[in-house]
Amino acid sequence: MTMHLAQGLSTLNTRKKKKKAITQREYDNYLVAFRKYNKECRRNHRHSMQYNSVEDYIAYCRGELKFDASKFQQRTVKTIQRSREEKEYPSLQSNKPMSGIDAKWQMEKQQISSTYTIAPAYNKGAYQVVPKNEIKHIGK
Repeated sequence: MTMHLAQGLSTLNTRKKKKKAITQREYDNYLVAFRKYNKECRRNHRHSMQYNSVEDYIAYCRGELKFDASKFQQRTVKTIQRSREEKEYPSLQSNKPMSGIDAKWQMEKQQISSTYTIAPAYNKGAYQVVPKNEIKHIGK
């Protein structure tokens, strides 16, 4: 058998709890966190996300102040770009023919690397470079 409530009553508690005043120790902890938060914002170039006063930060942490995104400016590509003019240097084009010295060195590197192979060491996670004539001993 279930118990019935009188009409108009419910078991839901809809009253808001009153916020207690914070102690000096809590205030000191919030102050340290406030400084750390603002320092992190400055370090990450989010100056607009900083709080101007400790009281605002504490109110936000305790849920008394809601985050309002309209107060903070959005970072755009223009604000991220550097103010000074920098020279642009093109990257190396891989389809360009190489000079004689570079081509010679590339051929020599290919010849040297063709005599070696890469294999995992026995029962280990690291890889090792093994000469081709030692391949039969890799797993032992």
